Amino acid sequence: MSTVSLTCLIDDDEIFVYAMKKIINLKQLSRETITFDRVEKALDYFSINKNEAALLPDVVLLDINLPGEDGWDFIESFEQISAEMIKKPKIYMLSSSANPADQQKALSNKNIENYYVKPLSKDDFKEIFG
Repeated sequence: MSTVSLTCLIDDDEIFVYAMKKIINLKQLSRETITFDRVEKALDYFSINKNEAALLPDVVLLDINLPGEDGWDFIESFEQISAEMIKKPKIYMLSSSANPADQQKALSNKNIENYYVKPLSKDDFKEIFG
């Protein structure tokens, strides 16, 4: 697996976020990981840093179910912001449920690379960071 410069994790589950950061650090998958527990905070970050390539992540791990705006709201707003971004990350949708409708919706969206059910497997990490 390779190392990316910056990974962004958008998820409100503190235990999942802690575990993901630990795995990413231990396996040296990313030099840095930033986290957001709300879509609004993540969108603000992307809007503010859209012209700063070093501050934009290579990978975004996005949970579907979040308080307030959800992962789908993020994707909708991201489509507008990304047109102005100097660097576009690869977005991977995450969910604790294997809802076929969510999976189909994610896979049909041009901004989403893939859909994964939590917890991520070793193979999932290889596909994301491979």
